Amino acid sequence: MSSNSSRYMEILAKVMRSESGKNSGNENAEYNELNNLIYTRFNPQLEKSLYPFTSDLVQKCEKMLDDMKPFFVFPELINKKCFLVSSSVTASVFSVCDDLFCYDEFISPLADIHSDIPFVIVNSEEDKIEAVNYADIRISLSQGELEFLVNESENNKIALNKIVQYVIVQTKLKDEKLCVVSDNLKGDAKNLFSRAISKKLAYIDNERIKFLEKKDLNDFSAILMSGDLFDENENNSIITPFEIIFPEHICDYAANEVKASLYGFLDEFISIKTQINHYYEEQSLKTQEILQNVKSDIVRLGDTGNTTLKTIKNNEAEREKRIKKEAEEIGGSLNLMEEKVTAICKDLDENNLEGKFVSRTVLDFLFESIFRCRKFTGVAEKKLLSRISSFAYENQDLLKKYVSDCTPEWTVEGKNNPFSPFVIKSTDWEIAKIFIYLLDLKTVPEKDLKKYVKILGSHCETGKELFAKATVSKENEKYELLKKSLEKGYSAAGTALLERCKKFDSENIETLANSLVPEACMEVANKKKRGKKATSESVDFSSDEFTYYKIAASAKHLPAIEIIVDSVFEAKFTSGFQLTESQKEMERYKERLELGHLLCDLCCYLIGKAYKVGHYNEILGIVYFSLNERHSDAMGLLANSESGLACYCKGYMYENGQGVSRSLTQAIKNYTKAMETNFAEKAERRIESCKNKKLKEKIAREKNNAYSSDRSYSSTRTYTSSETVDDGCFAPDTKILMADGACRFAKEIKAGDMVLSYDHYSGALCSAEIVANVHDCCIEKDYEVLALRFENDSVLELVKSHALFDMTANSYVCLDAKNYSDYIGHSFAFVHRKNLVSSKLLDCKIEKRKTSFYMPISKHHLNVFAEGVLTMPPTKITVHLFDIGDDLKYDLSAVDKVGFTPYEEISDYVGKDEYEDLPCKYLSAVLMNNKLTMEDFKYAISLYRKQLKYIEK
Repeated sequence: MSSNSSRYMEILAKVMRSESGKNSGNENAEYNELNNLIYTRFNPQLEKSLYPFTSDLVQKCEKMLDDMKPFFVFPELINKKCFLVSSSVTASVFSVCDDLFCYDEFISPLADIHSDIPFVIVNSEEDKIEAVNYADIRISLSQGELEFLVNESENNKIALNKIVQYVIVQTKLKDEKLCVVSDNLKGDAKNLFSRAISKKLAYIDNERIKFLEKKDLNDFSAILMSGDLFDENENNSIITPFEIIFPEHICDYAANEVKASLYGFLDEFISIKTQINHYYEEQSLKTQEILQNVKSDIVRLGDTGNTTLKTIKNNEAEREKRIKKEAEEIGGSLNLMEEKVTAICKDLDENNLEGKFVSRTVLDFLFESIFRCRKFTGVAEKKLLSRISSFAYENQDLLKKYVSDCTPEWTVEGKNNPFSPFVIKSTDWEIAKIFIYLLDLKTVPEKDLKKYVKILGSHCETGKELFAKATVSKENEKYELLKKSLEKGYSAAGTALLERCKKFDSENIETLANSLVPEACMEVANKKKRGKKATSESVDFSSDEFTYYKIAASAKHLPAIEIIVDSVFEAKFTSGFQLTESQKEMERYKERLELGHLLCDLCCYLIGKAYKVGHYNEILGIVYFSLNERHSDAMGLLANSESGLACYCKGYMYENGQGVSRSLTQAIKNYTKAMETNFAEKAERRIESCKNKKLKEKIAREKNNAYSSDRSYSSTRTYTSSETVDDGCFAPDTKILMADGACRFAKEIKAGDMVLSYDHYSGALCSAEIVANVHDCCIEKDYEVLALRFENDSVLELVKSHALFDMTANSYVCLDAKNYSDYIGHSFAFVHRKNLVSSKLLDCKIEKRKTSFYMPISKHHLNVFAEGVLTMPPTKITVHLFDIGDDLKYDLSAVDKVGFTPYEEISDYVGKDEYEDLPCKYLSAVLMNNKLTMEDFKYAISLYRKQLKYIEK
């Protein structure tokens, strides 16, 4: 073997070493742990999951790891101002950019190396060369060894670029913060160091200029070429769009244009995390919506024989469990991965944003996350917007408009300013996405819509975007795009599909209906209904046509709800028959009551949508009348109705003083109007009855020579308690927390005392006056006493039962001897140092002993803290006043729908001070929201009055 061959093999063996040396640089605990997490935990979880884009997500994670690796192989790269020079001979960078280097004697020999292996050049006080092989091992080489290795590999036709990834050259640079990457034509280094590079220069020499038209230069920031070559090609249309840099100006360019890059690893990870979280959130909501629709009255109304919906219900319930379990498991892995990525980004100084270049790629990561947000009121969402703002994103105003439209409660300056489109670049996909979201597609010119869809590219995802794409696509592509749009919930796509089916394929309408397209369901239902004999006596809600009406109604299709309401109303409520209180308890009237409450809900929904308001006001008023409920509301709703049935109902309420002052004169007037329609026979009988009543009252007045009103009033301040009712509450020595922080036994609490309470209207602790201590006059008897023991060592004794705030369920729950075990392990709300905290229920002991019980009630809020636990009086109407959000505030949307209940409306049931002390102004909203009746309210009031305060001496 020749000496050259021997030396070559020796150097080659040295370069091909696979064992890491001390100075390899590839040592980072967080990176190794992240790598392990992804490959041994996260990827296997995804592969077994329901997540449909596992391959895509695995590739994203692997790409992120690959992009991180160079920073740990070569830590000298971190926070450097890095630019790239691309040329066919990578070593030409040492001659073309020689102005950047301080020591020509070290650099000049390197310029003679003929190779396409990338060079990475970084500042150092000591001249040094290292080759990095494909095991990521750094091997020190001399200039001579490198030159010899390159030349001999070429002579022996050995592909050195399959052995060496890149060569690191450390030498003194005029700008110590600079890093130069010399790339080959294949772009290996451009890909490897993509996160670090802020500017890319294409070096064009005499050879390369010949093939310029075959090169794609779109990815480059500028062209680097000699002045002479530029003079010869000044008018070349390929180079004219680019900034031209002459070699003698390279130092100025590096100083003024090149910046350190933001690597964006955390932004990329957040994009990955939001992608998978978004999928599970969407699937969970979709499953819950399907379950709710299947369970709701609209879908199951009379549907006793149809097993399809039951099968859907069972399948979706199982799917919901699996989705929740997977989301928790994968979410745990994502949280661990985020910790590691955050630590890595800290090592890479990613928290320092000052003066850094933010690439389009990093913006893409952020916008991918932003467009998965439903609203922007949460901490994570606000962080995303803040990060975009910190990058000085140039289209902030447009983004603010998008945010304000997504989140109505979000306040931004100029929110109501008119929106007008402007010119966008081919890379600005986020602007195209915002345009399509904000604009009415019908008003967008086709050429603009085509441009937006083209710019969106692979980001075309939402129902509206797919609909926009379908609008500008060829006829043979429209159908599939419209189907995808409909699957994403864009209802206009359903209408468009239905029109296509009518035009091109009428037999496919039922297929669309079975795909839950509301308009198609209506077509099928109407077709099945035609020819059937109409009857007002009954409605078969399990029939084929009503199944389709119900499916359409479950999608909140207003015409379908209209048909259901009108059909039920005609079948059950057009007779003018009013249920008595005793009839409400009879089994035979159970269906009528259920259907009546359903109709009330549906009418309120239709009225809220401004759908035929007059018609459904009248139906709602008549149904209230028929159910013998909310007479004041019924009278108000029927005030302007002149139909025979409406006038009959008003006459009956005037006759009996229901919801209005009793007036036989007004009753006769309304009955007379009813006689002019099909209510003549009934109205005539009622008129005779009213005339007889007026005559009897006249005789009575004349006989007794005393005034008698049409209406009798009775005091609501009478003691109405029953000796047989034992409701249970706190044991006598239970400690109630007072407003001043002291405690007092429940048996000692009196009206007027100030206690600590919780204000669910504002979501804060408050002081409140005691307005009653219910049962403070009860006698001792043998009762079951529950001793609840909590994780914080608190013990609360309940006599029979009481309601506590369950933070696990986020609602008040009633605990008693039968159900307490269901709540073992649940967290309940306690007050600690003026803050709400949680503590788990550990166990409960039950004993029977002779005792009395007490239930202090706070003004407006009703609740008190007993032994530190947040408690509420245990009635249906108090425990479920309103839904409670995560912020522990009441959801008052029901109040927005029906408004406050005035005192005059319920003065038959409560006194003025009771109305002021208790949350009576919310009564209508509470009853509607929870499908409760006035009987539930009367019961709660009767408990409230079981106190000495209201006993008439």
